[in-house]
Amino acid sequence: MFYLQKKLKEFGNISVGIVGSGIMGSSLFTLLSQNENFYPIVFASRNKKTLEAAIDAANIDKNDLAFTDDIEEAKKLLKEKKYIGTTNNLIAASLVDCLVDCTGDTETGTRLSLIAIENKVDIVSLNVEMDATVGPYLKVLADEKGVVYSGTKGD
Repeated sequence: MFYLQKKLKEFGNISVGIVGSGIMGSSLFTLLSQNENFYPIVFASRNKKTLEAAIDAANIDKNDLAFTDDIEEAKKLLKEKKYIGTTNNLIAASLVDCLVDCTGDTETGTRLSLIAIENKVDIVSLNVEMDATVGPYLKVLADEKGVVYSGTKGD
């Protein structure tokens, strides 16, 4: 952990977009919101109720949070260092340093990854369903664009 903290201090803060408010996405949001240097700035889900519940569980101050599905408004909120809750996955896949796909849905994960690659956003996939089907292809595309594409081992 000391190595990671040292490298993060060298690099600076890493803004993270998390898509999926199930157990993995919610847990990751809570963990990263308590960690120095990782900033889970965008939290997206198709289900606004589970998204709100996950944000509440992470004890995020309401003054530090805004909900929007508008990408231009999201850009302004990012400058204000607000956490963004959204049902617009495009925000999480295009306005951050790193996208974490926690959807568990092959089609959604593939679309998110393609958008992230085009926007030069690094990807960490917790979507084994997608990794098993199109992960190798996405890795090739990411390498061509100079983007990191990384799967995970296990949940």
